[in-house]
Amino acid sequence: MEGTISIRVNGKRYAVPYEEIIYMEKNLRRIRICTKKGDILFYGKYCDVMPLLDERFCNCHRSYVFNMDEIRYLSEEAILMSNDETFRFGNKCYHRLKRTYENYISEPERNRPQGT
Repeated sequence: MEGTISIRVNGKRYAVPYEEIIYMEKNLRRIRICTKKGDILFYGKYCDVMPLLDERFCNCHRSYVFNMDEIRYLSEEAILMSNDETFRFGNKCYHRLKRTYENYISEPERNRPQGT
């Protein structure tokens, strides 16, 4: 599966490949896309961004969207991402992410992105 998300930053359009995205964070009207090459900040709404993403992205918390291919470790205490950032959430968020993640990793290999 290949794909990109197209965003506009300061009047310029960027295409960010899905496989480069580790997670996204929303803070008020700003969205930060944390990528393997650095952060991209832009103004927007999740309701406009979410339809552009595929099934590897999980919106388990109102402020975060995680690329499930970039989850290194998932427990009730923390989520560890491939860039060594750790996130701690409540039970409700954890159970939602766990359920979505388990369904995602159990999909047939033919539906998974290459390299995972």
